[in-house]
Amino acid sequence: MIAGALVAVIIGAVALAANPWAIGRAGAVVTRRAPGPDPRCTLPAKLAKGRIVVAAVVDFGGSNGRIIVSCVVTRPGDTGAQVLQAQAELLGYPTPRYDQSGSGLLCAIDGYPKSGCGTQNGSHYAYWAYWHAGKRWQYASGGPGEWKVSRGDVEGWRFEPDGSATPADPPPRAASTAADLEAPASVATTTTASKANAPGPVDQSGGRGKGANLLPFILGAVLIVLIGFGTLLRSRRPSDRVA
Repeated sequence: MIAGALVAVIIGAVALAANPWAIGRAGAVVTRRAPGPDPRCTLPAKLAKGRIVVAAVVDFGGSNGRIIVSCVVTRPGDTGAQVLQAQAELLGYPTPRYDQSGSGLLCAIDGYPKSGCGTQNGSHYAYWAYWHAGKRWQYASGGPGEWKVSRGDVEGWRFEPDGSATPADPPPRAASTAADLEAPASVATTTTASKANAPGPVDQSGGRGKGANLLPFILGAVLIVLIGFGTLLRSRRPSDRVA
């Protein structure tokens, strides 16, 4: 009976190791998400004195492009460039890349695109359009290094693969007010809306899910069971000889 139970434990552990998504999916089911289809970010429970939260929206463009919304903690008077830098650090993505000529032109956000900077194709450009938010999105006339943020601000960027570099380009596909983008700390939210083949940064976990992080614990539990079973067998041998 003991041997049968041990085999069952081992088989179950091997199955979890081979399919770590089994736990990851179960954990995702109980995650509460903010209402509505739009991506939102979670406000910190507390803010240090002199700090504010600025919602940063990064839209990678295209019909299947990712939309990332981050609640960035910063200071009043910091620049849009500093907010963008903090967003990259928050998510663990590459830092923003700018044109090396010193023009301040933003070339890449979160490592996308990997090369090029405001590439021109006829009268159109592949570039990151910069937006400020309010009741509606407003096209920024200057760069993020020139803009100073304040409480309640929302910063937006959208990649235009064939843009006009004018306000006629489409704004980010997310709400334009902090009230619609920021969720209380008690509500778990998603920060991305994407498909697997979307342009922009990919999931840095390698698609393994939360279950992959539990694999060391599963293997450790199996080892403990094996050690206990071996100890039990050794303790029973003297009594067997006496009988």
